Amino acid sequence: MVDPLTGFALVPAKAASRMILEPLVSVVLGPRLEALKGWAAKKQLDAKLYEHHMSEGFYVYLQQLHERCRCLSTLAIRNERADIRELYVPLTLVAPRGMVEWRIEISKPLPFERGESLSRILVADNAGMGKSTLTRALCLAMIERASCIPILIDLRHIKWPPVRENDTTKLEKQLVEALFAELDPLGTIFDRDLGFALFEQGGFAIILDGLDEVPSASASQAIKAINLVSKKLAKNTLVVTSRPSVQLISLNAFQLFHIRPLKRSEAFDLIRNYDHFNENRFSERLISEIERSGDDIASFLENPFLVSLLYKSFTYNLDLPARRADFYQEVFHALYKSHDLTKDGFRREKKSGLSLSVFASVVGDLAFESLKDNCFEYHHFALHVYLERARRSAPEVEFGVDDVIDDLTESVPLLLADGPIYKWGHRSLQEYFAAQHVSLHPQKRVILEAIIERDRGHFVHMLDLFREIDNRSFAQFCIPSILRDFIRYVTANFQTQAGVDDDLVRERVEMLYGIPFVIYVTNDLAYVSDKLVDRGRRVAAALARLMMRGDPMLLDRLGLLLTYTAGDQVVNLSAPLRILDDTPNNPVNSPMQYRSVNGLLAIDIVERGWKSQAILNYLKCVTHLNTLDVRGTSDADDVTAGI
Repeated sequence: MVDPLTGFALVPAKAASRMILEPLVSVVLGPRLEALKGWAAKKQLDAKLYEHHMSEGFYVYLQQLHERCRCLSTLAIRNERADIRELYVPLTLVAPRGMVEWRIEISKPLPFERGESLSRILVADNAGMGKSTLTRALCLAMIERASCIPILIDLRHIKWPPVRENDTTKLEKQLVEALFAELDPLGTIFDRDLGFALFEQGGFAIILDGLDEVPSASASQAIKAINLVSKKLAKNTLVVTSRPSVQLISLNAFQLFHIRPLKRSEAFDLIRNYDHFNENRFSERLISEIERSGDDIASFLENPFLVSLLYKSFTYNLDLPARRADFYQEVFHALYKSHDLTKDGFRREKKSGLSLSVFASVVGDLAFESLKDNCFEYHHFALHVYLERARRSAPEVEFGVDDVIDDLTESVPLLLADGPIYKWGHRSLQEYFAAQHVSLHPQKRVILEAIIERDRGHFVHMLDLFREIDNRSFAQFCIPSILRDFIRYVTANFQTQAGVDDDLVRERVEMLYGIPFVIYVTNDLAYVSDKLVDRGRRVAAALARLMMRGDPMLLDRLGLLLTYTAGDQVVNLSAPLRILDDTPNNPVNSPMQYRSVNGLLAIDIVERGWKSQAILNYLKCVTHLNTLDVRGTSDADDVTAGI
C-alpha cells in the first residue's frame, strides 16, 4: 500500500522501524558487542554483559530516535507533524573559504562514510538556517544507511555543575551521563563501565545540538566538557551545532562549517514542498510574486526558516514582507486573525478573549522575561508562572492563564507542546516578541543600556531585531554605548611597537575586541586557551559585527572589512608556540611577522568567531561618537518644540 501524496510505502511504524534498524544493530553494534565479551571477561564484568538485552535496548532507543527525527513540527503548517522527507531540501555544509563542501542527503552516503578524515565537526550558523533539521537528517541517514549509531543530545537540557578551574572531572561525567541517559534512561540496559568500553570501540556519532542555547553562565563549562569528551571518545564522530559565537573558538579540534545559503531554486523547492499540506497550492503563485519582486527579498530566500514564514504569511495576505521583523509581525497577525486561506476560512476561537494588541503584549512580556532567564522551553508550571507575572503587570486586563496557554498552542500556535513541555516554534520568534516588548517599554533606554553594560550575551540577536523594529532608539541608546566601550578598550590596549606601522598595531587591537580568551600562535594556527582576559564587552562586540554585516552604510561609517587570505598567514616563529601579548621581543610582534600574525588572527579567530572579517575602526568610531555628542548637546529634547 502506497501513500498517494508522498509515494512512500505505508507499513506499520514499528515494523518499518525494525526493518530499517536490523542492519544497523547487526552490522555496527553486533561485532562490537562480540568484541566486548573478551574485555568483559578480563575485567570480570562478563556477568553484566547481556548481549540480547543490550541489543533490544538499542532497538528501543533507535526506534524512538528514528521517529523523533522523522517527524517535524513547523509553524508554517500549524500543529501538523510532517515527515521530514516531505519538507527537507538537502543542506550543504561549507568550510570557511570553501575548502570543503558537503551536501547532506538522507538517502546518500555521509562524508564520514566516504572515508573523509574529519570526525570533529562544528556547524555554526545564524537562526533559521536549519541546524536542528540538519541534525535530524544526519541521524536518519546514519540509521537508514546503517553507517553508525547516532546519539542526539539537546545541550540545553543538561544541568552543568559549577566547578573549580582545574577540576574538570565533573564536567566530563555530566556530558557522558547525558549520553547514557539518552541511550538508557532507566539505567537498566547496560553497566556504565561496559558502556564506556563500547563507546571506546567507535561506531557512534554523538550529535550535540544547540550549544548557543546553554545558559551563558554555563557555556564555558559545556565547551570544556565537549573538548574532554572529544579526547575520551576519540574513535567516534562528534558534531556540534550552534549560532556563531566567539566562544566557539575554544573548540580548537573541530572543523568549522557554515550552512550554505539556499540557492533560489532550492528555496523554490522548499516552497513547493509546503504545498503538500495546503489544499489551495499557493507555491506557484508565490514564486511568481518573488520573481516579479526582483532582489527586494533575495536575502530571505537564503534562510529556510524565513522561507517557511514567507509561505505562511503569503497564504494569509497574498503579499510579500520586506524585512525579518515584518515577517514575524505578519505571521503573528495571520495566526491570530480568524480567517485562514489554507482552511477555507476556518475560524479559530480564542479562549482568552484577548484582542490582537493585548495578546501581543502578553506574549511580549512572556518572551522578554523568559529571555532574561535565557529560557525558551518551559515546563507547564514555569510557563504558568511567567504568564501569571504578565497578568500582574497589566492589572487592567482580565484573562485566564490556562486560556492563554491553550491559545498559544492551538488558535495562535506560537508554542509547540510536547506533553508538559512547551517551546517556541523557533527561538527567533521569542527574540522578536522580546524586541517588540522592549521597543514599547517606557524604560527602554535603561533596559538597552543595562544589557550592554552588564554584558548579557544571550540578548544579542534580540537587539539585532530591535535594530530593525526601532532603529532610532537603537542609534540613540545602543550605538553610543558600543562605541564608548570599544574606544575605551582600544585606548587602554594600544601601544606602539618599534618598527611596526601604527595602523597595523591598531588593527590587531581592533580585531581582538570582544574576544575574551588568551591567544596562542604557531607557525600556521592561532587558537585560544581557557584563560580569560578583558578585551571589552562581548555583547557590544557581537552587536557591532551583526549591525555592520546587516548594514553596509554602518560598515562604511564605523568599520572596515579585512581581506586577509591564506596567503597572508605565512608565519615563521623561532619557537613552536607563542602567547600573544605586547612584549616587544616576542616574535609575534616583530616587524617581519606582524602582518602575517594579523592574518592568522583574522582568519582563525575573527572570522571563525564572527563569520566575517568585519571589525570596528577606532578612528572612524571616535569621529562618529564626537558627531553624536555634538548633535546630542545641540538638539532640543523638548518634544513640544515646533507645536
